[in-house]
Amino acid sequence: MENNKREFERNKPEIKADMSYRLLNSPVFIKIPEITDISMNGISFYSSISEKETSDIEIKFVYADGYNLRFIARVKRCRPEPEKKYLVAAEFLTISEKNLALLLGRK
Repeated sequence: MENNKREFERNKPEIKADMSYRLLNSPVFIKIPEITDISMNGISFYSSISEKETSDIEIKFVYADGYNLRFIARVKRCRPEPEKKYLVAAEFLTISEKNLALLLGRK
């Protein structure tokens, strides 16, 4: 797992977008300050709020050119981290391979 983390850090895509998420039953989006991992299966990011495992969330990326990328994920793990609040790990439920490629490759 440590090797995967180092590999991600070395090849981490630079995402130039406003990133946020919300619980599906909530109208309020919460800013994502930093993504720690993206894979074909899911995403991990820091959040200021602890989310319950199995909660479904909508994740939204809004790029400067107006392009929006939205997808649904299920929270698999949420743990407290020193100085960074909470580390949320979520599994993709609704993201196409095309949109995932855009997410990973878009600058």
